[in-house]
Amino acid sequence: MMDKRKTSRSRVNTRETRQAKPTILGEGKVTEYYYFKHLCHLIRCPAEIDKSNFGRKAIGDFEDKIEQVLKGKGSVVVVFDADVMASSETERRRLQAIKDKYRNNENVLICDSFPSIEYWFLLHYVDTCKSFSSAAVVDELSKHVSGYCKDMEWAKHERWVAALRAEGQEQAARERAVKYAEDSKQYSDGQSYTNLYKFFDKYPPKA
Repeated sequence: MMDKRKTSRSRVNTRETRQAKPTILGEGKVTEYYYFKHLCHLIRCPAEIDKSNFGRKAIGDFEDKIEQVLKGKGSVVVVFDADVMASSETERRRLQAIKDKYRNNENVLICDSFPSIEYWFLLHYVDTCKSFSSAAVVDELSKHVSGYCKDMEWAKHERWVAALRAEGQEQAARERAVKYAEDSKQYSDGQSYTNLYKFFDKYPPKA
């Protein structure tokens, strides 16, 4: 008969393995892909970061892949810009439905940002919850990140992500994101927000 203690340890190890190597799904083929590719290397977080899992535009595309990963007993991090859904009531409802569906699932982490992931980057430099358009937040970020753009030739170099992590900026961004989170007292409809801080809460940097 198998030792119950060994069985228990095996279950613990399985959970740790799942958490240690999540599959990351992203809307953007360039920014999100390279950010997480560089970030996970810098913080020594093993993760499945495949280009084929980035570039999804419809909410349904995310849900299909999420279910596929869960059926394989894996865990998943979903990263996308909420501004894509802002102009469509149908997509907005589908987005909320997905967030509600997986809210209590420990193997699914939803990391949306409004208007875009650039707001998360901006919080590394500025304490603000201003309501930005997608273009405006990129313009504001460019004041702090020289040459920032969504071009692959620029994004593929790790230095811009390393710069985001410099001098406690990453922790500052997390604290600001929590302060202005959707469930915070300071949040109001239409305000910028990001749930990317949750990634760092679940997968703390090792470097």
